[in-house]
Amino acid sequence: SFFFGVLGPIAVGLVLWWIRVEWREREHNRKVLQQMYDELVQAQQQLSFLHAQRGDLLDRLMTLQEEERRRLAQEIHDELGQLLTGLSLHLKLCRDALPNDFQAAHAYLDRANALIRQTLDQAHALVMALRPIVLDDYGLVPALKEELQQRLAPLGIETDLQIEGDLDPLPDEVATAVFRIVQEAITNIIRHAQARHVRLWLRRTVDELSLVVEDDGVGLPAGGLPHRGDHKALGILGMQERARALGGRLNVTSRHPHGTQVALWLPLRQEERQR
Repeated sequence: SFFFGVLGPIAVGLVLWWIRVEWREREHNRKVLQQMYDELVQAQQQLSFLHAQRGDLLDRLMTLQEEERRRLAQEIHDELGQLLTGLSLHLKLCRDALPNDFQAAHAYLDRANALIRQTLDQAHALVMALRPIVLDDYGLVPALKEELQQRLAPLGIETDLQIEGDLDPLPDEVATAVFRIVQEAITNIIRHAQARHVRLWLRRTVDELSLVVEDDGVGLPAGGLPHRGDHKALGILGMQERARALGGRLNVTSRHPHGTQVALWLPLRQEERQR
C-alpha cells in the first residue's frame, strides 16, 4: 500500500520523464538527420549544376578551338597567301626586267619589299592571336598595356591602368590566366558594353593578386548574368574556370545600366593554387 501510494507516482514520473527525454533526443536526431539530408541534396544539386556548367564549357571550348583553327587557316590562306603570291609575282617581274630595265626592276623590288613588311606584320598579328610575344619577353604589365592600346584605343574608348605592387616576376600560369581573363573581359566590353571608359586595376601582395576590370557601359541585363547557353555566359564561365583552376575566384557584377565589373582574386602560393 505504501509502495503504490508513494513510490508508484514517482516511478510513473520517472517513466514519463525518460519518455520525454527519449522523445526530445529522437526529435533532435531527426532534425539533425533532416538537415544533413537537405544539405546533401543541395550539394548534389550544386554538383549537378557544376557538372552541367563544365559540360557546356568543354563543348564551347572545343567549338571555339575549331572556330579559331578555321579562322587562322582562312587568314593564312587569304592574307599571307595573297601577300606571298604578290611577292613571288613582283620578284618574277623584277627578274624578267633585268638587265634591260633597271628602273622597272627597282620599282618591282620596292613593291616586293613593301609586301614583305606587310607579310611580317600579318604574321606578327597571327602569332599574337595565339600567344602574345610581349607577355613572354617583357611581362604582364607591358602585355596588358599593348592589349588596351591595340583593341580599345582605336575604338575611342579611354583606358586607365593602375598597378600596385611589383608584378615581376609572376608565375607563368598566373600571368597567362590574368592576361586571358583581361582579353575576354575586353572582348565582352567591345561586343556588348557600349562603354566610353575602361579602368583596369591590378594589385599584388606577398600572397595574392587581385584584378578589377570596370567599364561605364550599359551593364548586364536587368535579369542578371546571362543563361548558360548564351555566348556571353560561356565567356564568363571560361574566366571563372581559369580562376578556379589556380585556386582563385572570379565574380562578375553589374548595375544595369551603370556598367560591369569583373573582379579576380588569385593566390600566389603554389600550395594554395593546387587546392
